[in-house]
Amino acid sequence: MKFFAQLNRKLSRYNWGPQTHYFAFGGLLSKLTKRALGSMEGLKMGIQNFSENVILVDLPFKEPQITEELKHINEIISNRNDHDVIVDFFRVEIINSTSLSNLIILREMLGKCSYQLILCNVAIVTKYIFTVAGLNELFEFVDDKPVALLA
Repeated sequence: MKFFAQLNRKLSRYNWGPQTHYFAFGGLLSKLTKRALGSMEGLKMGIQNFSENVILVDLPFKEPQITEELKHINEIISNRNDHDVIVDFFRVEIINSTSLSNLIILREMLGKCSYQLILCNVAIVTKYIFTVAGLNELFEFVDDKPVALLA
């Protein structure tokens, strides 16, 4: 906390306005307005509005939390289906059939509205589960978040 307080004091020298919050991540500095932060209210920690039309989901490490996170994003999309969704599997090694079902439901909801679901950072073992289940052609897989954001 002390680090962020010092960083905020140093950054306050620059006239970027009182409604701006600053975040340091990996040495990179970005600013988000309160409006952007406000659009994230009510979302779980692993689910974020990345931009106006992209929701980024960082899945947790194991079940049943993965299933719960996917159920939550399905609820969000069923209420406001005007976003592409990127699901980041960087912590996930294996998923169960309930999570696969939730991903299929999510893909169907997004597809009806011409939005896309992109899965990134999927481990080889997890990709194999998709292949064995015959679902590897149903989903779009990309290597990492930057590639997913460009898709």
